[in-house]
Parts: sequence; C-alpha cells; structure tokens
Amino acid sequence: MVTELFTAHPDEVQIWAVRVSPPAGRRFSYWLGYVASLVIRIFTLGHGGRYSHLLIRLGDTLWEAAASGVRQGRADEYRDSRFVADVYAAPLTAEQRERLLAWARRTVGTPYDWTQLLRIALAELGQNPDLLPIPDFGPERMICSEFVALAYRQAGVDLTSEAPLWGWTPDDVRRAASRGVLELRGRLDWGENGESA
Repeated sequence: MVTELFTAHPDEVQIWAVRVSPPAGRRFSYWLGYVASLVIRIFTLGHGGRYSHLLIRLGDTLWEAAASGVRQGRADEYRDSRFVADVYAAPLTAEQRERLLAWARRTVGTPYDWTQLLRIALAELGQNPDLLPIPDFGPERMICSEFVALAYRQAGVDLTSEAPLWGWTPDDVRRAASRGVLELRGRLDWGENGESA
C-alpha cells in the first residue's frame, strides 16, 4: 500500500481508519485495548473486519468518539507502533471544512454509546436490533463511526449512503471510497525512520 506522510496534507481534514496490532512485550492494559479492537473487527467481518476505530484529524489535532466520550486530542497520540492507520479524505471547501470542525468541537463531551455496539453485534449475528428494546440515542451518544459520519453530514457529505447511521461501521469507509465520496490517501507514515502508524 502507498504511504501518506503525516506532513503531506497539513490543512486537510482527514479520516484515520485505525486498527491495533498485538502489543507484544507491553503491559496488560495494552492487551485489553487490543482485545477490544479485535472483538470489534470480528463483529464487523461482514463489512471487512479491517478497522476497529475512526477519527477525524486536522493538522496536529484529532477528534474522536472514544470510550470516555467525544474528545479532542493530539494526533501524535496515535504515533505508537501498535496503531496501524489508513488515511482517507474527502474534497471539502473551506466553508464545508469549517462546518464540520465547528460541529466536532461542539460535540466534545458527548457520551459514548455502548448500546450501539450491541446493536451492531446483533445485526451481524442476523438479528434485527430495531425489534429489540435497545435504545438508539442518536447524536446524544455516539460511537466512533457515527461521530465521523455525522461530522461529514454537517459538511453536506454523505458517507453512509443507504446504510442506517447506527449500522455504519469503521470498515464502511472503504465503501465510501469505492463510491468516490472518499479518497484513500495511504497508510499513515510519521516520516521519521520510515515508521508507519
């Protein structure tokens, strides 16, 4: 796969599609994160099972729906070699970019939606989660893929196509790229010593 240097598009809003590699030689807490990532990938095998997390990045800043809720952080938090990230981008005007980023900033602190993971798992197991008493909190609580899809909707870009928002998984960024909505830039490379993330 081609690589995307971290410094290649500093003014571009990007989607990083992430998976976690086995953290050999690391402490137990790293293994918990790896196992959680692996479980998500197993339950999304129908979509590809390649990625377990999505985030939005602009320059040195990222926004993501993490277990602690929607947060703003530093891009270099993903510099650790256990993270493998593929970089996607959509062409955005300056106005679209500002609407997307303003919405992302406003949603910081929104709780994580653990029930959405249950809905996705049930759907992957062939059950219709809409027929079960599992709440759908909409934008009041979000998982990573919902957060990214809703952010791009603020810019008038529909990543999900016909898929219900709750059923849009990290691997569906590949489908958005195949429809021409996103472009796969390549595997993230931090540029020092050829280290990829």
